Amino acid sequence: MTVICLVRHGETEWNAIGKLQGRENIKLNKNGKQQASITIKNNGK
Repeated sequence: MTVICLVRHGETEWNAIGKLQGRENIKLNKNGKQQASITIKNNGK
């Protein structure tokens, strides 16, 4: 059986202040990095 998991990117400073990112490549903030780490652990990768 094929399993598809959709994951949104972690939080950035722009997300935190409600600013739209569009095509800008904004790095994850501390919370976003923590979210990414949790996502990796929960998906067994």
